Amino acid sequence: MNRLINKAPESIIIDEIEYPINTDFRDCLITVQALQDDDLTNEEKAEILIENFYDVVPNDLEKALEKAMEFYRCGKDSDNNQSNEKVCDFERDADYIYSALLKKGIDLDKCDNMHWWTFMSHFSEIDNSTFNRIVYLRMKNKKGKLTKEEREECDHLGWNVINMRDNSKDDDIEAYLLGDD
Repeated sequence: MNRLINKAPESIIIDEIEYPINTDFRDCLITVQALQDDDLTNEEKAEILIENFYDVVPNDLEKALEKAMEFYRCGKDSDNNQSNEKVCDFERDADYIYSALLKKGIDLDKCDNMHWWTFMSHFSEIDNSTFNRIVYLRMKNKKGKLTKEEREECDHLGWNVINMRDNSKDDDIEAYLLGDD
């Protein structure tokens, strides 16, 4: 899908039936948090995904899950070559993300409804911010390449950049949701 030509979807077609979907970024973030919750089973996560995403649950749950995951990836195919290293946590980083978007002139408090794909486009363009710097430090730390000055910067930020939750289970979750296990 070309975002310059096509509008972001407001519905999904499964078996020639159009299903309205919940596209608001806040609701999508709640679902993303549930998908990353280690206390939930994969079955519970699939149920939350379907309930939060569809106004009316499609009959073909496998296709419904596949289409929902495609939506959450903003229409992009799953990249199996992408690192599983988690460097961002929407809950933990919420204040930094909010501030970075506010710097760009996007006040989330004034957004009644922002499409998930629009939010993710804004999110992907966050730069020159504390959040961007934190992500950079996390990535360098994952590679074991923090300099002494960067380690001191991590200490100065007031929390442990090193202690990100391992998300190697996230691929297992998607495989389960799409029936690939």
